[in-house]
This record gives sequence, structure tokens and C-alpha cells, in this order.
Amino acid sequence: MRANGEFRFVCHVANFETTVSFYRDALSLEVVGGWDRGPDDCGMLFRAASGIIEILRTHDREPPPTGAWLLIEISDITGLYQRVRNLGLTLREELCDTPWGHRRFVVTDPNGVNVAFFSYIGERELRDDQS
Repeated sequence: MRANGEFRFVCHVANFETTVSFYRDALSLEVVGGWDRGPDDCGMLFRAASGIIEILRTHDREPPPTGAWLLIEISDITGLYQRVRNLGLTLREELCDTPWGHRRFVVTDPNGVNVAFFSYIGERELRDDQS
């Protein structure tokens, strides 16, 4: 595996426009690419910290994901949290400080994927007991 390789989370969705709006407009993630080559070949790429979220349109009824979480480090956790609150998005978890040193909150995307945003509190370190 390449240490500096690219990481992508790929999600096939039937509600493409709603999902794109959620990540682009509500969460203000940067669009870094996309394509629309017809009804069966459409996608959008979003920067999420050091990775990419790739949303692909599908016409099949995909089952909702289960157990999927995205965890995205950001610098202004309070600012994004206030934006999410002001937009009236449903929070799965309110802004809180965790025992493992994160300040975080969690929203759920239109497909059931949990999206947690966090900033480190104090020194940044990786530990085996983080979740």
C-alpha cells in the first residue's frame, strides 16, 4: 500500500441531487471533480480532509448502508456545527468532547451514512482506543 496514496469512500445513490446538495451546500465540502455523461454515468467528488467522497448515481434502488461512518477532521468544528444547526439539519450527536480527545458532532446524510466531524482537543496523537 502507498502511504501517500488516495483514499476514497464511494457511495451509490438513487437520490443523487439531494446527496450532492447535502455534501456541497449544507456541509460545504469542496467539489474536486465530477462528470455527467448521461443518466447511467454521473458522479461527484468531494474533498474530505485527506480523502475523497465519491457519490455515484444509480437508478437501482440501493439498500441503505448499514454501519457506515465517515470521520472527517476539520479546523473549525464550532463554525461548521453552528452552520449545521442554522440550516436545521438533524444531528445524530450534538457537539461534545470525547474521552479520547476529540471535539465532534455527527449528522446523517440522505442515504443513512453517519458523518462525524471532529477537531483534536489538545495534543494530536493516535491511540488504539480511539473510536
